Amino acid sequence: MKKLLPITILVLFLAGCTEPVPKVATYLNSTSPALTVNQEARIRSKILEVVQNADTSGDTSALATRVTGPALDLRNIQLLIKRATGKVDPNLQIPDTAEQVIITNNLTWPRDVFVITNTTQDQQQTERLLVIDQNSVREDYKLWGLVRLFTGVSLPSFEVANIGSGYIAPDDITLSFSPKKALQAYSSLLQSGAVPDDTQNFADDPLRREIRTVTASAASELGQFAGSQKQTFTARKDRVRAIRSAEGGALLVGQIDSAWTRNTGNGASAIAASDAERAILGPSIPTSSITVNYINIVAIYIPPKTSGVQMKVVGAERYPVVARTN
Repeated sequence: MKKLLPITILVLFLAGCTEPVPKVATYLNSTSPALTVNQEARIRSKILEVVQNADTSGDTSALATRVTGPALDLRNIQLLIKRATGKVDPNLQIPDTAEQVIITNNLTWPRDVFVITNTTQDQQQTERLLVIDQNSVREDYKLWGLVRLFTGVSLPSFEVANIGSGYIAPDDITLSFSPKKALQAYSSLLQSGAVPDDTQNFADDPLRREIRTVTASAASELGQFAGSQKQTFTARKDRVRAIRSAEGGALLVGQIDSAWTRNTGNGASAIAASDAERAILGPSIPTSSITVNYINIVAIYIPPKTSGVQMKVVGAERYPVVARTN
């Protein structure tokens, strides 16, 4: 069993009336991982080759052969912004060596592999957390999730790769929050904009601080023109993946969509808040209102049910995907 991983990183800028019974026990009964370490390394190499080719050429047409889910949406928008700005985004880098590989031992599908990469070659970029997913027996493994980890974050311990780690169903009841409820709880916290305190389900994190900072900055600017702003956050419960940690908790990666509307008054024009927003907005007629949709991919540690420990967001990506004037 691997010891607790202290990871030092540069701060990046996270139907029906009853729930179905989770299938945790079935998955934990498996005694061997779904892949060997060598198989995982070959799969990851093929995935990263496709991603790097797209990064170099700017042609995203082949990405979907090896990238899916939130990671595909994220990469497409990152490359669109790169083309529009002509600037190289250092966040595009994905190290090809791994600090730890966490392989599921579940017997059925979907099957997931979580990979904690090393830092980038220049050691100026943080480790990445990759989620590599096989949705069914006849499909290739694909990169499903991708986040940069926060500076100085500590991750839980995981079983070594040749033993394998347990699959966590989205509605698992052995944790303090199920993965779906954890993602919803964090989305609600972002929506509230609440100042962090010890009574909340989550410890404070760099993503929350960044959103508070840009929101306060926008409020100050809009206040000069009798303007207003509104943000909404929506957890994507269909985009959640989680794997069990050695002490009985879980590490999840999930997607939260958000929309940020800014209105100006007194005849002033609303403007983009960043180069990325300007890139996706493109040429536009001056207007008093702008709405920008964001993709937020977060990695959350969920402790065991009886631990009494707060959940914490350990990494995140946040990019604008659509901007429109109203």
